[in-house]
Amino acid sequence: MNQSETITITYLNRNGGGFAERVDLVQGTTIGQFLNQRDISVEHFTIRIVRGSQGGFTPSSDEPLQEGDRLSCVPLKIEGAIQA
Repeated sequence: MNQSETITITYLNRNGGGFAERVDLVQGTTIGQFLNQRDISVEHFTIRIVRGSQGGFTPSSDEPLQEGDRLSCVPLKIEGAIQA
């Protein structure tokens, strides 16, 4: 990948034990593409982006990721949890 054609995001993943990872992507990669590449079924997760001064928001699947985005993918249900 050419440096000018890539972006770097921070991804807080579902399997990282709470740790984030920096990920280099091709510029123009959408949220949907990113999650599909990682076999993430979006119906089981809350997807959020924090983008600079814009704050956090829930993106659409066709939202392109941007340099510096912070993406989180949090399970809707925690295994072993008991409903109150």
